[in-house]
Amino acid sequence: MLALRRSVTLGLFAVWLTACQRAPMSEFATVASPSAEPVAGPTVLGCVAGLRGVSTIAGGETPGTDDGPGSEARFRLPYYLAYDRHANRLVVADRAGSRLCVLGPDGQVHTIAGPKPFASLAGVAVNAAGDVLAADPLGNRIWKVSPTGHVEAFAGDGTPGSVDGAAMAARFDLPEGLATGPDDALYVTDLGSSRIRKVAPDGTTSTLAVGHPEQGRESFMQPFGITVDEAGTVYFTSAMSVVLKLTPQGVLSALTGWGLAFEDGPASRAKFSTPTGIAYDGGHLYVADLANHRIRDVDLAARLVTTLAGDGQPGYLDAPALKAQFRDPTGVAVGACGEIYVADQANYRIRRIGR
Repeated sequence: MLALRRSVTLGLFAVWLTACQRAPMSEFATVASPSAEPVAGPTVLGCVAGLRGVSTIAGGETPGTDDGPGSEARFRLPYYLAYDRHANRLVVADRAGSRLCVLGPDGQVHTIAGPKPFASLAGVAVNAAGDVLAADPLGNRIWKVSPTGHVEAFAGDGTPGSVDGAAMAARFDLPEGLATGPDDALYVTDLGSSRIRKVAPDGTTSTLAVGHPEQGRESFMQPFGITVDEAGTVYFTSAMSVVLKLTPQGVLSALTGWGLAFEDGPASRAKFSTPTGIAYDGGHLYVADLANHRIRDVDLAARLVTTLAGDGQPGYLDAPALKAQFRDPTGVAVGACGEIYVADQANYRIRRIGR
């Protein structure tokens, strides 16, 4: 059973990595908007009066690894995002390029680490000290990049496994999503072992939940993105196309319906198709619904799921939120003024949803 699970997991991971060889977007039938060029100047991040709907703030039609102004910067596969409130900057994990980039409020993109020493890159988070933490699935490690650019291993000995204990002796199996909590602990979706892990500020690593598909709605397999609210409740997405909730007391429950489909409405019946990145803000969860090409909004108080942006058609279009188009969005992050940032990975761009 373990061998089969590992085989399925690695198969899913291999599918993601094939995106690195995607053809340039000019070969696809996409729709370009009149405002397709990224926003220029010091108006990219934070509170921007009048900037509503979906706009492009970095990246371009072709993949690459160029730093520079947003309109000239290039990404190979922008996958996960984290908003750094300490420095008002957006952290981008360029998965195919194995590079960590930051997008500043002036619209400039620059690389802060990579490709070495990373074997790969996935989830990113920022702790209270302003360190950027990055998951390295193929290296089975989590790395730390200090505000001065120093890179060092943060947790994991590099051997695949599910061993708890001291950070550098712990073992992870394809660590995927990262999020910091109100206690400044790091929460990890360990995709290969189907576990939710926690690295405390003192480095102690523990397991919070283990996935078992035979347990029905109170379980999961292959967790992806993760986020934590102000009370320490953990929310995460799963390959089973469901959004789940894990309380500080260890109670696990499904917030949404199951199955590869699209349906807005009451959360218990709502459906997603490969939900990936997830971010919490003010009682709402924002979810990158990859195969539905939409960004979804889960209102936790109302227990209601609605579409925040995207018309469901794969493409590229800057427009009012529900008319805009994305292609396989993966990462989401919330800015200081409630704006939403999206890693539109198959368009090689970073998009902004103004509200």
